[in-house]
Amino acid sequence: MSTTKVEDVAAALGRPIASPETEQVQKWIDRVEQRIRNRIVDLSERLSDDAYLDTFTGVVEDVVIRKIHNPEGMRSERIDDYYYDRGEKSSDLWPTEQEWAELLPASSVGAFSTRPGFEPGW
Repeated sequence: MSTTKVEDVAAALGRPIASPETEQVQKWIDRVEQRIRNRIVDLSERLSDDAYLDTFTGVVEDVVIRKIHNPEGMRSERIDDYYYDRGEKSSDLWPTEQEWAELLPASSVGAFSTRPGFEPGW
């Protein structure tokens, strides 16, 4: 069961999503949400917070909208003197590093704290 709905993506996109495209967009939503669930073990708990839920659905919408705008994943385009570069590959249905940072905000406690005292390793 997806948290993000096709209607959410349509509202963020600013246009309705027609019937044949609806199933495809739903599949993309499901794939993005599953990838996030695989990386964030306690996602179900986090989604109980309304602010986090808004962040989560916003990230999923952004990833799917990038896929809608660039379904082939073209990174750049050159026609005669015209050149357009999108930067990183933008339609692979993975959140960007900035989006992962929104979903997994840094914590100031834990991972790199030091222990008082000294214990020999042998």
